Amino acid sequence: MHSKRTAFLLFFILLLDACASGLLIPMMMQALAIDGNDMATAMTLQDLMVGSTFVIALSPAYLVVAPIIGHYADQYGRKKALLICISLSIAGYSSILLGYYLTSIAWMLFGMLLFSMGWSNLIVVQAAITDISQGATRAWYFGLLMIAMLAMLMAEEFSLTLLNKGVSHFTQPWNPLWLSLLLETLCLFLVVFFLVETKPYMASSPRISLAKFLLSLIMSFRNKTLRGLFFIFLLVGISWGLQYQNSFGLLIKAFGYSTQQANFSLLYEGIVMMLGLASLYPWLVKYYAPHKLLIYAMVCVVLGALFELVSGYAKLVWLTVLPDSLAAALLTPLLWLLIANTCKPKHIGLVMGIAGPIWALGWSISGFLTSPLANVFITLPNCLAIILMMMSIGLLKRFN
Repeated sequence: MHSKRTAFLLFFILLLDACASGLLIPMMMQALAIDGNDMATAMTLQDLMVGSTFVIALSPAYLVVAPIIGHYADQYGRKKALLICISLSIAGYSSILLGYYLTSIAWMLFGMLLFSMGWSNLIVVQAAITDISQGATRAWYFGLLMIAMLAMLMAEEFSLTLLNKGVSHFTQPWNPLWLSLLLETLCLFLVVFFLVETKPYMASSPRISLAKFLLSLIMSFRNKTLRGLFFIFLLVGISWGLQYQNSFGLLIKAFGYSTQQANFSLLYEGIVMMLGLASLYPWLVKYYAPHKLLIYAMVCVVLGALFELVSGYAKLVWLTVLPDSLAAALLTPLLWLLIANTCKPKHIGLVMGIAGPIWALGWSISGFLTSPLANVFITLPNCLAIILMMMSIGLLKRFN
């Protein structure tokens, strides 16, 4: 009962944090004029995809900080590490808000730097979940974490609605930045007063040892299966990123969707993924091994992508959205699960701190590749996505 309460509290904290991040991204795009238009111009979900890639690529500090935060969580406990991450996010939101008030790009970029470091809270939550669960229960909890991350899409849509209605001035109480700061402060309150430490402190020294960090890093990468899973995670991140980020242009150019219809289609896809994780995923992980279930999910994603390429009829695309989205929703939590089950418990924070940046790197690469490939041929990103997913299936079978 204690573990279950802790797991759902961690899910709620991550849910609030994901919503805060979702509210921020459209605001940053508008402030920095990502689409090159006036700040009052209405934005679409395609702009959000470009903006998401920009936000990830803007602050490579996450790639460096995440493993360090994960190692810190292994040595000194999850609660302390989570407090550091949330504090960095709050400082980041405050700096962005100040930059918005002063119309200072420098303050905004500094805020994004701090905010990107705060993203490490996901890996700390994953490590905490691994501490208190195992087997099918752990798989289900990882599914909950993915639901929390997908909630970012709902928050982005809500933020878009506010911004397109002119709610963007920093003095307005419904400004998305104020809401993000409020949600992140609530996360801090929950961690301080309600979260119970899931891992006893291991280190006697109050400082992180560089030698111990490097030794743990080397020990983690000595595991051949773990290295293979990291590479598969990168391929899957690029593949799904290419397919998802090209969906908007494909629906409009190839299938004649209007902008509003394309927006609704992508939002619908996100909702289907959340519902599938909440209802279908818990049943599947009880009866199928994670490794086999991941292969089945990858095959379904490939078949759905192939059907989109060859159908040529807009109405038929809707037939693939449901199974394709349900299968795609399983990819990330199952990879998290396989990685968590493969590494040593004493290194779980560090390992998740490596896996998180790998996913972010894959999404960034796909973001930079999608537009150039689509300009050559609109379905070219989807073709590359299929090839990469099939490569992932082949590699995963080797590590069975």
